[in-house]
Amino acid sequence: MDEIESLHRLVEAVETAGADIAPTYIEYVQLAFAIATDCGEAGRDYFHRICRLSAKYQREHAERVFSNALTTKHILSSSFLLFPVLFG
Repeated sequence: MDEIESLHRLVEAVETAGADIAPTYIEYVQLAFAIATDCGEAGRDYFHRICRLSAKYQREHAERVFSNALTTKHILSSSFLLFPVLFG
C-alpha cells in the first residue's frame, strides 16, 4: 500500500469517527508536515478533510500551513506521526 492509499484510508476512518486528531496548534502543524513529506501536493485535500473536523478550522490558514510544509524541508513522516492514531 502506498502513502496516498494509506492516507486515504486513515482520513476515511477519522471522518467516520468525527475525531479531531490534531487538537493543538503544534499537532496541526506536525500533521501538515507529515502529510506534505509523505504525499506532497497530493496530500493537500486530505489535510483539509482531517482539519475541518476541528471547530477551529479555517481553510485559508490551513492552506498557508500546508503550503509552508511543502516548501520547508522536514523529516517527520506521517507513518511516525499517525502511528498512535491507528494503534493508540
